[in-house]
Parts: sequence; structure tokens; C-alpha cells
Amino acid sequence: MATTFHVKEKSAWKRVVVPQDLLNTEEFDGLIDIQELTDYELVQINNNLESDDESNNKKKKNLKRKKAKEEAALENDTEFQPKAKKKNKNKKSAKNISDAQALEEVTTDEHSCTNKKTEKRKDDTRKKEADTTVEKNIQPQPKRKEKKRKPVQYISEDEEPSPASGSLQEPTMELDMSQWANLYVPDVILRALQEQGFQTPTEIQRITLPTAIREKKDIFGAAETGSGKTLAFGIPAMTRILEAQKDKSSIECDEISEELANKEEKLLSSPPMALILEPTRELAVQVKNHLSRLAKYTDIKLATIVGGMSIEKQRRILKKHPHIIIATPGRLWQLVEEGDDHLSQIDKILCLIVDEADRMVEKGHYEELTKIMELLNNSPRRVKNRQTFVMSATLTMDVAIPKRLNSKKKHPKKDLDKLKSLTERICAGLKPKVIDLTPKDKVAQTLTELRVNCNADEKDYYLYYFLCQHPGRTLVFANSKDCLRRLVALFTLLKCSPLPLHADMHQRQRLKNLDKFSECSQALLIASDVAARGLDIPKVDHVIHYQVPRTMENYIHRSGRTARASNLGLSVMLVGPEDAKDYRKIVHGVRNGEELPMMPVEVDLFPAVKIRVNLARNIDIKEYRLKKKRLRNNFFTKAAQEMDMIVDDDRLLEDLGDSVQQAQDKQQLQQMKAQLEALICCPLAPLRMSKYPTKSGQLILKKSLNLFDKKISKK
Repeated sequence: MATTFHVKEKSAWKRVVVPQDLLNTEEFDGLIDIQELTDYELVQINNNLESDDESNNKKKKNLKRKKAKEEAALENDTEFQPKAKKKNKNKKSAKNISDAQALEEVTTDEHSCTNKKTEKRKDDTRKKEADTTVEKNIQPQPKRKEKKRKPVQYISEDEEPSPASGSLQEPTMELDMSQWANLYVPDVILRALQEQGFQTPTEIQRITLPTAIREKKDIFGAAETGSGKTLAFGIPAMTRILEAQKDKSSIECDEISEELANKEEKLLSSPPMALILEPTRELAVQVKNHLSRLAKYTDIKLATIVGGMSIEKQRRILKKHPHIIIATPGRLWQLVEEGDDHLSQIDKILCLIVDEADRMVEKGHYEELTKIMELLNNSPRRVKNRQTFVMSATLTMDVAIPKRLNSKKKHPKKDLDKLKSLTERICAGLKPKVIDLTPKDKVAQTLTELRVNCNADEKDYYLYYFLCQHPGRTLVFANSKDCLRRLVALFTLLKCSPLPLHADMHQRQRLKNLDKFSECSQALLIASDVAARGLDIPKVDHVIHYQVPRTMENYIHRSGRTARASNLGLSVMLVGPEDAKDYRKIVHGVRNGEELPMMPVEVDLFPAVKIRVNLARNIDIKEYRLKKKRLRNNFFTKAAQEMDMIVDDDRLLEDLGDSVQQAQDKQQLQQMKAQLEALICCPLAPLRMSKYPTKSGQLILKKSLNLFDKKISKK
């Protein structure tokens, strides 16, 4: 019998660096990669030993299972009765006898076995088990599960949390909430704010809350991004709902009737109390999460109604009659037209909140919003003292109407006031209080703005250079989905792990990518303007405008994803010759004509950057062309098979070549990818020598700069 050996690895496989001159020769034409293993050991495998080991392992497993069954029986307070094992197939099994007597009878009947050693081992183990079972039955012990579990402490709304109630509540007792005293915030909401660590209100919250809660006025709020506008409209809306619930409970206590005592009739008579309209699905989910933490100690129910999610699930949620509905206009109007029971009473709401209103009221964007506004404003069941909140970071900024919507024939140019148009569409003639806190610079003061002048073909170089030179959580914006998809494919080949986010993606995938981006400190998100407004992603270090935004508002909202809550942030705009017109508009509106400063760039690193990006481009182009041809051929062949027709190969199908040519193309792609991986593993900066040799005769080499490492050596 031939002996077999197994290679036991003691170290990792190492890549052998082959010079480029050898790779270009014909002898190494089919070579993809070479790896070597230096530290290893040859281990001889014996089949007999393996069989003995397997039998011993089976015996050990059976003993473990038996012990586990005994412990489970003891925990359930049942007396354990060990069973006698079968000696031969012809003999009958012994009856079960309790405790140590059964073990003695079984041991006396076990003389027919051939292996005495194994029987002695079994007897010893059984005696030990019997002793333990007798001791456990005499002295019962408490269950293990009861030791691990801790009693859950429920805190009512009237009681104050004790210091031993949880680790999350201990630091909140130290917070001084005296600055919220004169803002008329209910104690139930104030406790939730204390748990979340909101010790001091922001400026817009300090101005908005007294007028909204005490005077119940309509609010038009404009403040910079990340200034706390969500709580500025969320706290007054919840306060209004709590007041309405108290009034209804007092009426029911005075006049108790049998009809109102029925819970089902109570639910049917309770319409939605607040409606929050958001422009994007991600922003609606984010607002719902914020407000649900705020309503922790209340009975207020919240629901999100957005597109891209299961409409059946949203119908089930609406049957529970939530108090606050956070929705996007499209899906909300779809359910209203279907005749949902809860949404049929939406015209009875107490609070209407339109977030990012300047975006939602734009012509040609949200047709469903105008229908919803007509339903709410023109209904005879409308509440007289309905409160309206309109919030945005660019609410009071005068921006020129696009030319496509402002032609001379249809729409003559007029200096229309944005606030007047909003009051006409949303508030329907009411006089709101305008709170304008937009800074003079119109962006956060902690934001650093830079620009790079380059051609359209060079934008990939500068983006890859920036990602290598400045690691951190980076958000890249593009105007079109085609450009976004190309960047995702390109930077996937460059091992940057980009995460896409655009309107054509499924909603679950969009939310997953946002979660991954917020969890990783070195993540890269390439997004369209879907992610430009309202998203509160913590600690976004950089925002890069790969394509210059078409309006000043989009630039402000894009740049507002970083430098939030007085944190530092960086915004870089890649400006090409075709972007000059839009760039001038932004500079004129945001900085009063002052140019953005240039971003410093190390020119010595660009040769290596160009080699990598160009190679990745070639790989991407080849893969895209092959994929396009295969998809076309598969479409025609599948259609012909379904119709029982013959396909004309010359006219309809693309020429992919024979099997030999396809194998060569595949091998060429593998070689190009291996070459790109080898380049990425090497440092980006070239090795440089100093002028002066040392005493030992060696030259002092300047340390190579590896831009992928977090710790960069400085000399």
C-alpha cells in the first residue's frame, strides 16, 4: 500500500515578483501569477489510525449526548432513569430501574461481552453519573436559566428612572436640562431628550418651540444643514397630539357611553393627527427613527409610507391607526386613491409638515403633492386651527427659474417671491412666522471649500488621487446615473469598495448601502442627488462633486452632508471646461463672486495614478463590450426559441469569435487584472535617493509613501 502525505502549511503563500521584461516575452505569455510556500511540513496519513480515531470520537460523542440528556431531565424536575444498553442483537434489552440499584443489576448481566476493558470504563462512568444524579435529587439546585436572566424593570411615565435601571440611563441623570425649561416641552418628551443626550437646544429650536407650542402659529423655518430642524417641527407636533389625547380622555370621563366603550369604534373614530411629507425615501425613514426615539415614553404611533417597499405591509400598518404618518407624496396618494380607511380621514389632521419644501414645490417634480394639498386645503372637514410647518436649508434663497420652465411664450420672467408662492400652495392664505437663520456664507462655517480645474478625462485621476491621499468616509456626487454606474465599476476594479445609491435601486438595497456607509470609517459612497438632502450620516469627512451641481441649492445641500453639528468637513469640486457656466452661478450665489481656492496636488504621484486608472479603464471597457454582446445574443436566441424560429447569425447576433478566441480574451482579461492587483499592492510614490551616502557605503533612501496605510511615515 502506498503511503499518502499531507502538506501542513506553517506560513502564508508569498507572491513572487516577476520583472516586467520577462512578462513581455513569449515564454511567459500565459502566465497569470507565481506564488511560493517556504515553511511547511509533510505529514503521513495512516488509514488504520484514522479508523481507530473515528471510533473513539463516536464513543466520546455518545457519552456527551447522554450527559446532556441527563442534565435536561434534571432541569425539568424529572427523575432520571438510565437505560441498560443492548449487548447483542438477539438478546432483549433490560428494563429501566431507578438510581444506583439499576446500575448494579446492569453490571452483573454484562459478563457476555468480549472486551473487558471497555466494560470497566462504562461501569466507572455509570457509577459517577448515578452518584451525581442521587446527589442532585436529594439536594435540588435552582435552574441555570433563572440565574442568567435579570428582571426587567418597567418605568411608568410618572415615575423617575432609578440609577440601577440601566447603564444607558445612568449618564442621563447627570445632564442639566434647565435650558429647555422655558420652551414649553412636555416632561415625557424631555425625558427622551435627556436619554439621547440633547442637553442644549439649537438656535432654531430655541426660537421655534415657544411660538409653535404656546401660540400655535404656522412656522416657515430656514437654517443651515445639520442645525436640528427635525426636532424643531417634531416636538411641537407631538405636543399637539398629547394635548389632543388629554382633551379626548377628559370628555370620555365625563360622558361614558356604551358605543365609545367599544375599542373598534374608538379606533375607527381616530383619524391621523400629523402628516410629514418628505422628498426622498431615505429621509422619511431617518425622520421616523428620530421621532420614534422622541416618543419613547408616550403612546404615539408612527408609520412610514414610502415607495419601493411592500404596499401590503404598509396597508397592515395603517390598519393599526398610527397618529403620525411620514410619507413620500407618490405612495401616499396611491393609497389615498385606493380608498384606505385610515387615510380617508387625512383631511382632519392637526399638523402638516412639509420638509425640504423648496424642492418638493418645484414645478414638474411632485405632481401628487399638488393633489394632496388640494385635498387637505379644500376639504370641508379641515380643522380650523391646523398648524403648518415648512422647513428647508435653502427656503429663503432666491434662485433663478430654469430656462426650460421659464420660456418667453409660456412663462414670462417675473421676480416672484419664493415665500409668497409657498404660502399660496401650502398654507392657503395663512400668515406664518418666518424664522430665517441662514448664514451669510450659506454653508456651514466649519466647512472648507476647494476646487480642482481639470478636463473631463482627468476627473478619474484626481478622484483616485484624493481617495488614496485623504482616507476617510467620503461621499461622491454625480449628476447622472450612467456616470454613477461607470464610477462604481471603475473604482471596484481599483479596490476602493464603492457603494452605489441612486433612484433605480431597490429600496432595501439603498438602505443597506447607507448602513454600510455609516458603519465603516473608510467607506466610499457614490450617489446621485437622492442623498443630497436631509440625510444625517454621522462623521462624513469629505464630499466630492464629481460633476458640478446644476443649481446653487443642490451645491448647498450636497456640501451639507459634511461639517454637521459644528464638526469639520471638506468639500471639493472637480470643475471642467463644460462646467464653467454652472460653476459661475454657484460662486456668484454662495460666495458673492469670490473664487474657490485650489486644492494642493502632488504632481510626482500622478504618473503612477494614471497607469492604474488607465489599466482599470481598459479592463472595464473590455468587460462592458463583452457583456453587451452576450446580452444581445442571449435575447435573440431566447426569443427565437420561444417562437420556434431560426436566428440569422450574420445580421442579428454579435460575433464573439470561436472558442479559442474567447479563451484568449478571457486569459487576457485575467492577465490585466493580475497586473492591476500587483500595481495596487505596490506603493504609489516612487523610491527616491538622497544625495549623500552614509559611512557604511549605503545610500539613504527616502521612505516610500504608501497612501493606503493609515499611519504615513513622515521624514
